[in-house]
Amino acid sequence: DRKGRSWENGSRSLSNYKRRMQAAFEFFNKLGVRYYSASDRDFSPEGETWEETNIMLEETTTMACNLQQQSGMRLLYFAADLFSHPRYMNGAATNPNFHVFAYACAQVKRAMDMAKLLQAENFVFFHPRDGYQNPLQRQIYRDIQHLGHLYRMAAQYKDKIGYKGHLLIQPKPFGPLRHQYESDAMSTMQMLRHFGMERSYKLYVKPAWSRMMGRPYHHDVYMASAFSMLGLVDTADNYPEANGSSDICAANVHDATIVMKCYMEQ
Repeated sequence: DRKGRSWENGSRSLSNYKRRMQAAFEFFNKLGVRYYSASDRDFSPEGETWEETNIMLEETTTMACNLQQQSGMRLLYFAADLFSHPRYMNGAATNPNFHVFAYACAQVKRAMDMAKLLQAENFVFFHPRDGYQNPLQRQIYRDIQHLGHLYRMAAQYKDKIGYKGHLLIQPKPFGPLRHQYESDAMSTMQMLRHFGMERSYKLYVKPAWSRMMGRPYHHDVYMASAFSMLGLVDTADNYPEANGSSDICAANVHDATIVMKCYMEQ
């Protein structure tokens, strides 16, 4: 029921995205929150053309910069949404269609430009559709090479534009695909080391994914920290009754304490 919500009419229009942004900043301010996070698709809808999308993103990025300045809010991390649009149904960086890969690279480039303007402290890569249902269906090494190419170009572009934030990768074991190339901390770190980029990236670990794999809540946090690759930790949790969702707060104080202990020790 949207009755009485002046900021939400249910449409995917640019004006409605602007109203949502204003309402969000007002809400953050009332809560006393000092940080927020977002992706490019949170700022505006996708237009009919690349040019139209860019114009809308430029407008909303300027608006977000002004709202940040007025409220004192800071952007903890920004990301390029490389999974919501139907073009990414078979992946983004590892998509077998080169045109989709090229579009994903261009989208990351634009999102990094936005992150610099918004002074985001981190830029996050999250690829839940870059995976496979069966290893017989894909050329595994070629897929991972393409993923490595994207990361290398992103690191080079970060230096080119002088972006000061950290580059983070969030591993995820599965969902929507059965297997994902960046399934956990160790596989992601090995991929980065293989391509010689372990100094350019750190990990954004979500302990909920460790629980999805039947591991202790703190498992991937400690794996990443052991190699000094822990960059950011999410407090979300996951239980069987949550139906695979990770949108619940950490429910076990003991688990949360162990994670915080590891983070502080690093």
